[in-house]
Amino acid sequence: MIDRFFPGVGYDVARFPRVQRGQHLDFQNGNNRGALIDGWADSEPWGVWSEGDRAQLGFLLVSAPAERTNLLIGCRAFITPASPEQRIEFWAQNIKLADVTLRENISTIAVPLGELRLRAGSPLIIELRMPSAKSPKQLALSQDPRKLALGIERARFGENAASR
Repeated sequence: MIDRFFPGVGYDVARFPRVQRGQHLDFQNGNNRGALIDGWADSEPWGVWSEGDRAQLGFLLVSAPAERTNLLIGCRAFITPASPEQRIEFWAQNIKLADVTLRENISTIAVPLGELRLRAGSPLIIELRMPSAKSPKQLALSQDPRKLALGIERARFGENAASR
C-alpha cells in the first residue's frame, strides 16, 4: 500500500481535523469523524470502537509539534474475563511509536511523536494494530460479530501523561 511510504497519498486529507499542540478532540456522537480513516465502527454517544485488528487515524498539523509531543488518547478497552487485556501497537511513517497492553477498561495512552518527521501543514497518519481484538460473539457475550479492541473517546496533542 503506497500510503505506508507516502502518508497522505490517497487519503482525503481535507477531511482530517486540523490540530495543534494542546488541542482537544472528542469523538462523542460522531464528532471528528474525519480523523477516523479506516477500521472504525459507527459512532456511539460516548465515542467509537475500532473494528477489526487494524485501524487508522488522520490529522492535519497546523504547526510543527515540539520534540516531546505525545498524542494522548482517552479510550476504553474491550476487556472481559475471557479476554483480560488488549495489546495495541501504534505506527506512523513505518516507525513503531508505542506498544501498549491495556488491562483496565478506561485508560489514557501517550503515543510519543518525537521520532517522526513532522512539519506544519503535513498530515499525520497513525495506524493501530490490535492483535488481540475479539468479537462479543467469539466470546459468547452477544451476537455482535464486530472484532473490538479499542474505543476512542478523545485525543489531545500534548507533552505529558504516561500510558497505562
